Amino acid sequence: MSGDTIVRLDLSNGFVGHNVRLDCDRKVETYTHWSRFTVKQTYDKLMPKRTFTPHVANYYPGLGSSSNTIAEWYEMGFFAFWKPLGSLTLLCFDLPIKSQSRIQSMIGSHTIDISNPYSAFLLISDELLRLYDDSVWSIRNHISQWEAKRLIETDYARLHEIARHGVHVNETLSVAMRSLDNMVQQHREFCANANLPLNKGKCNRWNGISSRMSFQLQFLENLLQRSSANNAQIQNIMFTIGWISPLPLEKEAARLALDEEYPQEDVHHQNTFYLGGRMGQHRVIIGVQRKIGLSGAAVLAEKMRAGFPNIKYFVLVGIAGGVPRYGPTGASSEIVLGDVVVSSPRGNHGGVLQYDKGAWQGKGRLNFRGHTNGQFDDPGPTCDRLFKDEYDHQGTKLDDCKDCYEPFVHFGNIASSNQLQISARERNRVQLEHEAICFEIEAAGVMEEYPCVVIRGICDYADSHKNKGWQKYAAATAAAYAKGLLSMIPAIDVPDSGTTANASPQQPTTHPTNVTFGNQNSGQQAGVINGGVHGAVFGRN
Repeated sequence: MSGDTIVRLDLSNGFVGHNVRLDCDRKVETYTHWSRFTVKQTYDKLMPKRTFTPHVANYYPGLGSSSNTIAEWYEMGFFAFWKPLGSLTLLCFDLPIKSQSRIQSMIGSHTIDISNPYSAFLLISDELLRLYDDSVWSIRNHISQWEAKRLIETDYARLHEIARHGVHVNETLSVAMRSLDNMVQQHREFCANANLPLNKGKCNRWNGISSRMSFQLQFLENLLQRSSANNAQIQNIMFTIGWISPLPLEKEAARLALDEEYPQEDVHHQNTFYLGGRMGQHRVIIGVQRKIGLSGAAVLAEKMRAGFPNIKYFVLVGIAGGVPRYGPTGASSEIVLGDVVVSSPRGNHGGVLQYDKGAWQGKGRLNFRGHTNGQFDDPGPTCDRLFKDEYDHQGTKLDDCKDCYEPFVHFGNIASSNQLQISARERNRVQLEHEAICFEIEAAGVMEEYPCVVIRGICDYADSHKNKGWQKYAAATAAAYAKGLLSMIPAIDVPDSGTTANASPQQPTTHPTNVTFGNQNSGQQAGVINGGVHGAVFGRN
């Protein structure tokens, strides 16, 4: 093995390999296999790093050092040399202190089947599974402790630190699973091609080794699922802005507004995938309704709050119908297609009113009872047609129309209901009575329970002349304004995991005295091996 290869292996998180030497009769003369496994273990008093600490494998800090409250890396190597005549030598490199006595006890209390080169490693891998299990569940404990204190103090710096370690744990576990899977395949190849005489008892023992290795692999696969769930939960906790998109085309407009989009498989809750990403300094989670209307929006907001408990604000961003003119006579404002309307308190209403909620008094009057708290190009002014209020749409001719020009942002009450507004006369009546300048069918459902800013791009005039020509552009203008609004809201200060500071490298203390062990019943004690290596020899020399 070349020096460059050794360096590359030394820098890897894990690997397995084997070598078979055959005699002139194509029978196995010697069999060697080696492996490396890396585990990261975190501790109860996990705190954010304030300075950069170089990675040192198996670093054992003194009791007076603050580093003993953070984490340790275990980088373990294993080497086995086997002869079919009855000899098996196992070397273990850089074992953590807490594993040495357990492995020594297991090897001392079990009879090693020296007919198979992987038999001794099975005991080692049991200890590896224990280390990986501790690694994964320590991250889960950190999350539980953080959640228990969340209502008292939201420590995002600590949460970010948990997330950083969680990524490391997940990565090393993924490598370990692939390494063990390769080892299972190597063992199967050995059993199939060993060309050795096997009696019934030996055959059963070999099958037992294969079954046990498969079980260990399944155990690691289940741990990886738990680790991935940990990371998904941390990711969900980090989102602070909930973005509700009533329609899929509005979700696509929101996607284009993201500065960074997270992989979809990393953003999910209860088998529902969301669109997550970064918008400026905010972590934004975007959900799309499964059905239109007030109830659909309310259900989505409830699910998002349950799955992403640290959402501080909701924004409901999409398209709507606008009132062409509003305001006092002589100083009225005009809304054209592509403009943006933002919910803002006016008159007796708090920005959003459910105008079909109340008691009917007859003659078409409603006694209102309170209020609640693709292609995205501009179609151009030639496509913006406003019909006279008394003109009901007949066919497709665009008579009695006027041209519209650049979009603007308007602030006022947004009228919300479960029914699509398609009557210009009813639109004007609600506008006059409640000072509404925009009509939609979702916002009131959300604002009954959650604080929310409603942002709507105008795609029609809330009358009978409905068309889809302006929908994508209106969705884009609404998303663009929402992004601009978020840029003015201070974000939660979550430190960058890449931030480092100058610090003198910490030097590892002296490793504990080497422990040499073996199975006295079926082998002999190995001599002392210097350099953090523990070894055992089973069978005959």
